[in-house]
Amino acid sequence: MAKRNWTRMQQAAFLRSLGMLLEKGYSVSQALDLLKFQFERQKNYPIKDIQCELKKGLPLVEVLADHRIPSDVLGYLYFASEYGSLSKGLKEGSTILQKREDVKKVFYQKIRYPIVLLSVLAIMMFFMVQYLFPQFTSLFHSVNLELPIVTRVMIGIFEHIPAFIYGSLALSILLFSYGHFKYYKLTTFEKLLRLSKVPFISIPLKVFLTHYFTFQLGHLLKGGLSIPQALQLFQQQSHMPFFQEEAGQLICELRTGESFSKIIQERVFYLPELSQVIHFGQSNGQLGQELILYSDMLLERTDEQIQKSLTFIQPILFSLIGGVILTLFLSVMLPIFRMFQSL
Repeated sequence: MAKRNWTRMQQAAFLRSLGMLLEKGYSVSQALDLLKFQFERQKNYPIKDIQCELKKGLPLVEVLADHRIPSDVLGYLYFASEYGSLSKGLKEGSTILQKREDVKKVFYQKIRYPIVLLSVLAIMMFFMVQYLFPQFTSLFHSVNLELPIVTRVMIGIFEHIPAFIYGSLALSILLFSYGHFKYYKLTTFEKLLRLSKVPFISIPLKVFLTHYFTFQLGHLLKGGLSIPQALQLFQQQSHMPFFQEEAGQLICELRTGESFSKIIQERVFYLPELSQVIHFGQSNGQLGQELILYSDMLLERTDEQIQKSLTFIQPILFSLIGGVILTLFLSVMLPIFRMFQSL
């Protein structure tokens, strides 16, 4: 059966609507019947396919995995079903997808006009390199004058741009091939272990893993499970392979008698403050609640940082484009002024 390519926004709408219906007391079957009528005009929604697979006895999470729902969202649904709040997990998964699409939308809006300007600038540079600068060069040679240094620098840069582009492309292909063959056989755990040491990647990676881990673990603990029992659920799920292996290692270390906060403090995958949150939560007997609050705070803080970063993209791009345009203007006008001065 061919799987339908529904968009992330459609997936978010479906998960949100399904979660709301389950919250109101509908069964999954009843909720899907209602959603089938709600989304019947939009052919991308695979609700009939989902119903058919559920009738075969497959769990909802496995069915959604077969319909291209992201693995981390599936993890939310898996754990939510384990601690008895599937509706909340569906709504949380919808929120995650919605926020990602909102960030993409803002990012595209920020870079749309700079990209148009860069395209126009690239066309201008092409005509200058092909027609204008060669005319300047031959004209100045004919009258024994030297081109201004700005113009000479720009000509030199333009002459080397093709070699730079081809060289960068070849280097990128080589690096990609090297990375692919070197890391192809590594487990997800080993890949993330190496990525956690790469600058500019380690912090976002740690934020993501810390938020996911604290949110899921917090809800499991709040639902009455002990830390080892919660970690066993992490080990049993298959949607996030990293946490399968990570949970196994954490369980082994807990059996040695080491405190959970101390073990987390020595892990390189999480933010350093997580061990302090765990220690505080264990000391007041509210570890589950503290982890949930921390995950919410971390998500809000991350959203603020992303929005703040996006606000800098457009000004930086405009500044770079303005600098290039000014340099191009000088490289054209200065030779004209020098020609007038030589008359």
